[in-house]
Amino acid sequence: KNTGSGKHFLLSTDGCVYLKAFLQTLTESVPVVKKTEESHQLTCTYDGISNDNAAIGWIRQDPGKGLECVAYISAPSGSTIYYSQSVKNRFTISGDNGKQQVYLQMNSLKTEDSAVYYCARQYNDTEVVFVLLGIWPCHTVYGYFDYWGKGTMVTVSSVSKLPTVSLLSAPIGTTQYLMCMIEDFTPNKVTVTWKKNDMEVEGQTPTVGRQPSGLYSASSLLKVTNTDWNNKVKYSCVVQHQGEPTIKTISKTGLYIGVDCTTVDVMFTYRISNM
Repeated sequence: KNTGSGKHFLLSTDGCVYLKAFLQTLTESVPVVKKTEESHQLTCTYDGISNDNAAIGWIRQDPGKGLECVAYISAPSGSTIYYSQSVKNRFTISGDNGKQQVYLQMNSLKTEDSAVYYCARQYNDTEVVFVLLGIWPCHTVYGYFDYWGKGTMVTVSSVSKLPTVSLLSAPIGTTQYLMCMIEDFTPNKVTVTWKKNDMEVEGQTPTVGRQPSGLYSASSLLKVTNTDWNNKVKYSCVVQHQGEPTIKTISKTGLYIGVDCTTVDVMFTYRISNM
């Protein structure tokens, strides 16, 4: 990392180093949620870059994975275009010099296309070099990406699936902790509201993660005093997903929940430490 120049390096899984600059002169279109087999067009608008120097690549990153350069178009003519094998014949890159925009038309979307998509300008683009050598511009020492957009999230889900919700409790010292566990849902947007005897109270903002299955999970934590808990105050977790509410209620009533106590204890400890 070179903070003096305002730039830092990102290492991809293919061993290539991409240079990312803090200076933002490219802007991607807004995040979207799509279903499989649907289509969507991403737009990259560049500012402060001449058309002659607007060689643009679309680079994506799935959470927890490395960078993948999926498409590239040379400048200024756009005569040199490349695609990664994963998107070839499905994605199409094009540009409009008059509007200073580069587009990525994505067809027949798959769940594995879910990622943050960045548009980036390649420094030292040379169309002739790429044509003569037949090399893939995203993976060459002849240039690097110096200006990047902030990225936009594209989420592709096979179907809309409502979550499974459970409500757990665990005492720690003089405090009772309630955890609302939200599992196996898609798309990934979910909201949680906590209620105490039907009155809304403030709980922890849910954190959402992607499961190996491609579905999502989330959890939210609420701190409760032992006094309220022992007085059998009723607490509810209200989960909103795709406009559908799921409500789980708990109080000190001798409720038994068949779960792995070791796993739950670890989860509670982790969530509490991050409050």
